[in-house]
Amino acid sequence: NDDKGFAPIGDSSTPFTGTFDGNGSTISNLTINRSSENRVGLFGDTGSSAVIANASLEDSDVTGFQYVGGLVGYSSGTVDSSYATGNVSATGNTVGGLVGYGEGTVGSSYATGNVSATGTVGGLIGTNFGTVDSSYATGTVTGQDRVGGLIGANLGTVTDAYWDVNTTGQ
Repeated sequence: NDDKGFAPIGDSSTPFTGTFDGNGSTISNLTINRSSENRVGLFGDTGSSAVIANASLEDSDVTGFQYVGGLVGYSSGTVDSSYATGNVSATGNTVGGLVGYGEGTVGSSYATGNVSATGTVGGLIGTNFGTVDSSYATGTVTGQDRVGGLIGANLGTVTDAYWDVNTTGQ
């Protein structure tokens, strides 16, 4: 892939709309280097009917431009009982350790590692319009605008969540 690493599953014209159950397996050392592309992660874009459950992503290194997450770049569906560890970065904004942009549901999930972008960056989710429950983030978050330990910009609902994150930015 011209040194771009893994090609994300789903994009804005054809989002992933199925069910992915990690079933106790772990994906390790995922590398994605697409600094000029949007909707980057193991799953680039998931539709409202998508369910990602029991997904374990360890020691990843994911880079994109905008809507970047370790597990999902742009999520309209459900992420449940899943986690991502490693480094997530963007040359643009809307970046999270687990999900870049979320308008669906994230439950019983976590992210840990280093997350960085120029703006709207969070340890778990960059921008949240959905529901987050029983989830957390640890690690380091760095940005210039709208930086949060758990969520960079929240316009959704968050319950029973916490973060233990070193943040740098505004």
